[in-house]
Amino acid sequence: MRKTDFLIIGCGFAGATFANLAAERGYTVRLVDKRNHIGGNCYSYKDDESQVEVHKYGPHIFHTNSLKVWGYVNRFSKFNNYINRVKARTGQKVYGMPINLHTINQFFGKDFSPAEAKKHIDSIRLKDIKPSNFEEFLLHNLGKS
Repeated sequence: MRKTDFLIIGCGFAGATFANLAAERGYTVRLVDKRNHIGGNCYSYKDDESQVEVHKYGPHIFHTNSLKVWGYVNRFSKFNNYINRVKARTGQKVYGMPINLHTINQFFGKDFSPAEAKKHIDSIRLKDIKPSNFEEFLLHNLGKS
């Protein structure tokens, strides 16, 4: 038996990618994972009865600005042109998620710089509470408008 050059524990994106790149360069690789499949949380399978693809651990969204990475991943699967656009509504206004400087300025009707936004939020957040639920977490970190 040939010696193993690399033992990789965990076969999610990082482990599977490293194993593939090492094997392509002639190294021997042994992969070990507690699950009975590769891909980590980005694993899906086709349901035998319905033939519907099931994302066992939740939906998969992959994005990159790197043409090199995009070329690499397209060797293994085809991708659709899905763009994740998450919005939240409070009152009559809709805000883009995740929260960023634009969202903060839109919410407060201001034109804060990053430092000004941080200072403003710090001035209104409730520092003295120990959050025990999501509402308290938001009040503690973002304050009350």
